[in-house]
Amino acid sequence: MALAQQPQDMDRPTVGLTEAAEELGVHASTIRRYIREGKLPAHKAEGSHGPEWRIWADDLQAFAQGGQEVQGGLRESDSSFTAGLDERFAHLEQTLRTGLDEISEAQKALLPAPEEAQARADRERRLEEALTGHSGRIEELAREAEKQRVRAETAEARVLELENERDALRRELEAEREKSWWQRLTGRGMRSEDT
Repeated sequence: MALAQQPQDMDRPTVGLTEAAEELGVHASTIRRYIREGKLPAHKAEGSHGPEWRIWADDLQAFAQGGQEVQGGLRESDSSFTAGLDERFAHLEQTLRTGLDEISEAQKALLPAPEEAQARADRERRLEEALTGHSGRIEELAREAEKQRVRAETAEARVLELENERDALRRELEAEREKSWWQRLTGRGMRSEDT
């Protein structure tokens, strides 16, 4: 930016942004842009409402006569530069479009077809319904399984009890078999005199 805070040539005539814009036939914001881009030398000076941009009149005249295309804001020498930029932008735009097309194709390949997505959603819905519908049956079967487990434990305890009773009866039978027929008949033991 061509900016001089303290101009050395105070006796040189200056113009404000509005006057410069009128002389060049452009808007005041275009003059600000020229200053910002360093195309038009300017300085800030105290004005009636605070600091304002001032342009030396001879610099403005030289700028207007220096091959500047005021309407387009570019010098004739800049046209080759802008043509190169146009080519670069066109190439960049084509590259971006190609990349976006590739991304779009990749997304299509990754996403299932609408029919497949609908079929998957239907399967998931049916499974959910089946699970929901069978949850009551599952709970019922769990209760029944618990009852069966209790019955099995009870039956196992009864089997153990019956086995113990069987063993006791076998011992009693063996004891009876060891008795003589007279002891079994009378239910008494033999006297030592009788033997």
